[in-house]
Amino acid sequence: MTVLQNLQERAARQLRRVVFPEGNDERVLRAANRLAENAWAHVMVIGPEDSVPLHANIETIALGDSRWALPCAEQLYENRRHKGLSLAAAVEAVKTEPLLLGALLVKLGAADAGVAGSLATTAS
Repeated sequence: MTVLQNLQERAARQLRRVVFPEGNDERVLRAANRLAENAWAHVMVIGPEDSVPLHANIETIALGDSRWALPCAEQLYENRRHKGLSLAAAVEAVKTEPLLLGALLVKLGAADAGVAGSLATTAS
């Protein structure tokens, strides 16, 4: 068994939730589809276009999604209010910044990990 096969088997046994914040990148969508097709992870993709074909098991999250906007904004507000961030500014940030939304989904436990960097810089 190769190292890659071993990792794939372990991933299938220990299904984790992975969020991809850069859902408008074709490479990200190909990777997300492959993970979902092989049942290596529960895949969450932020912001893909409606016209993009995705595997049926992929959960899509729009920026400003009512399920996550307020809980994520409240978490961001708690994290940054000491720096002067208002709740209104936190709500706006969650609705416009997919990397931030993805990180907050991990912080809240809605996802186990996030994968980004195909479009965003490391600093982002």
